[in-house]
Amino acid sequence: DLSLDAGDPASYPGSGSTWTDTIAAKAFTLYNNPTYSTNNGGYLTFDPASQQWADAPSFASSLGNWTVEAWHYYTGTNNPGSPCIVTEAYAGGPINFTVGNCTDSSPNVQVGYWDGGSFHPTPQGTVLVAGNWYQVVGTYDGSANQLYLNSGFVSSTASTSAAASSGAGIRLMARWDNAQYWGGWLAIVRIYNTALSQAQIAQNFNATRRSEEHTS
Repeated sequence: DLSLDAGDPASYPGSGSTWTDTIAAKAFTLYNNPTYSTNNGGYLTFDPASQQWADAPSFASSLGNWTVEAWHYYTGTNNPGSPCIVTEAYAGGPINFTVGNCTDSSPNVQVGYWDGGSFHPTPQGTVLVAGNWYQVVGTYDGSANQLYLNSGFVSSTASTSAAASSGAGIRLMARWDNAQYWGGWLAIVRIYNTALSQAQIAQNFNATRRSEEHTS
């Protein structure tokens, strides 16, 4: 499991180029100086024009089932193409998980994985609207990928091929390979080695929401 929280000084102290997972101390390097704000509980702003993103090593083993959760304020500044909010990097083989664009184009959002030969994404056409906070959640339970926004179920795609790790690292706010970047604020990233239920996702949403009523 992994937990990044820009509002927790144990995870991000308010300055510097390291954002640390508070579960296993996995250190994400922040590239090209994303800016920090204490507003809305704390977040980092990633500017695609400045090629701002982050990465850390992959998990020690593949996640057969998984949940990826990101608390994200979308600013409408994405690069064209297929940038991602959270993704494992590509190294010629599989990609364990992707939240952002897979086979769609920004600002649309999908979740899925690459089995080494093809993507297994949720359907195209789910659009994020600039100027809004989102709890973006993707799950894979061994039989289907599912996308949730602000705890609400959006779409699902059946898939039973193996989800496996590339071992090439975990990226935030960037594509799995090319220099394409996702813009906006990132407050929290959580990764679980199981597929959370919608009730559990809603529990996270209600416990964590820091921003739906106001933006500073």
